[in-house]
Amino acid sequence: MLSKKNPNCQLKMPKSSLYSSSFMPKIGLCLLILSLYIGLFHSIHYPLFDVDEGAFSEASREMLVSGDFISPRLDQAPRFDKPILIYWLQSASLALFGINEFAARLPAALATCGWALLVWAFLFRVGHASKGPVAALILTTCMEISVLGKAATADTLLNLFLCAALFSWYLYLRHSSRKYLYLAFLFMSLGFLTKGPVAVVLPAGITFLYTLSSQQSIPLRTWLRAWLNPIGLLIFLLIAMPWYIAEYQRDGFDFVVGFFFKHNLGRFSQAMETHSGPWWYYLPVILIGLLPYSTALFSTLKDYRHYWNNDLFRFLIIWFLFVFLLFSISSTKLPHYIVYGYTPLFILIASTLSRCGRGSSTERLSNHMPALPAWVFIPAFASFIVLAFLPAILDHYLQQAKPQVLQAYGELPGLFTNGYVIVQSIFAGLVLFFSLNRKMRQVYGLIIIAIMQSWSLNHYILPAVSTIQQSPIKQAALLARQNGWDVHVWRIQSPSFSFYRQRPSLHTPPTAGNIVLTRQQHLLDFKNYNLLFIQHGIALIQLKS
Repeated sequence: MLSKKNPNCQLKMPKSSLYSSSFMPKIGLCLLILSLYIGLFHSIHYPLFDVDEGAFSEASREMLVSGDFISPRLDQAPRFDKPILIYWLQSASLALFGINEFAARLPAALATCGWALLVWAFLFRVGHASKGPVAALILTTCMEISVLGKAATADTLLNLFLCAALFSWYLYLRHSSRKYLYLAFLFMSLGFLTKGPVAVVLPAGITFLYTLSSQQSIPLRTWLRAWLNPIGLLIFLLIAMPWYIAEYQRDGFDFVVGFFFKHNLGRFSQAMETHSGPWWYYLPVILIGLLPYSTALFSTLKDYRHYWNNDLFRFLIIWFLFVFLLFSISSTKLPHYIVYGYTPLFILIASTLSRCGRGSSTERLSNHMPALPAWVFIPAFASFIVLAFLPAILDHYLQQAKPQVLQAYGELPGLFTNGYVIVQSIFAGLVLFFSLNRKMRQVYGLIIIAIMQSWSLNHYILPAVSTIQQSPIKQAALLARQNGWDVHVWRIQSPSFSFYRQRPSLHTPPTAGNIVLTRQQHLLDFKNYNLLFIQHGIALIQLKS
């Protein structure tokens, strides 16, 4: 049962507690460094996932090679999906570290590091220093960020700037300091260069609703004057608009239609590339994405009235709800969209774990360290059980799968050895031990379990899936590069092929003598060819006359 005291109250804890003054600079920092290494850098070299990682990385490579730092191109065709900043950063990384996965993913990984440190610093600034390391660790160890935190896309960079902008807006609205207002416009302009209008729409909607909920202390005219502040608008325009103007001069109205209408308004009004879903699409995404902290989220919801009465927590609740509702009514739905609303959940869960871990008054007055309820560990136990049985689950599914799925993923269960199953079983046993042992049933115990989960995902799952799904693309590209072949792609969308071949691919219909990359299931489209390479459903052929 959660304490009914105000969420802001500070209780004196035992020296050994996670919330003692010695935790933050010592154990918290060590665990954060460990979690960042495991989640972001331990397996950063596995092959790029298509379509998104391959597309961003190849467009950045082409930008570096061509010297055209205004208009992104993918296989030499205009790419209006996203603005320029991520391409600049990836191009710089590729120039420094070479054409490889590490360089392509490094900007995203560093953005996630900055995101975690920003959350910690913000909570320290607003008087919740004990929650800072916990919230940062929840961010770096939850399942979805463990998977997406280093993805070579624009999403973690946008999350960093959204987080910085909204934290700045909150500090301005509470303290009326102009420096925070100008910082808010600065970070929104960087977000606008990263992913476009969403970097303004989200802060505008969230701060407007927060102002409405705080009418006794923040008049609506304060919000309006802030958003119309001439210096703030000038900062935004000076940083964000030069590239948009240059890109418009380069590609004209095609850019306006492709970026603003198709990839912004179009994604909201209609499902793009079959990425649709019901209104409740993000509910299971959140429950799975926040593992192993999902049950703590339920406790947060149960205690929402206490949080709503606190200015900071009300701001965080509005932040999450606005993102959740906006993307729930959007026609295009993708799992990573809801991540824009995860930062408030990280902080709210950290607060909930703090309250749960305080225990009863009897425990606080005794020599016993307050413990978390055992049920908090249930999602972690379930997750490791599923991971332990994953090879058997995959094998059962593949026995009933379509031939093309079997061609592509038939060898996946075999990549998980007996050693993998033993490790996951040991982890499940450790979770059970932690949940039954008062000394281990602490917040830091749950975080250690989350780090184990992150290690399982990044050491076993992601490399295995990438080996089956993406290694054939990489091997085919290296073969084509070694032989200097020009390659046509046929009924396959794998831009990482161009990245590894270090040359744009051709998208025109192939003719006799052409080299073609396609899927094994599409070989029937051709009558006469030589097979040059085939693996896991990926084929490289040369057409005969």
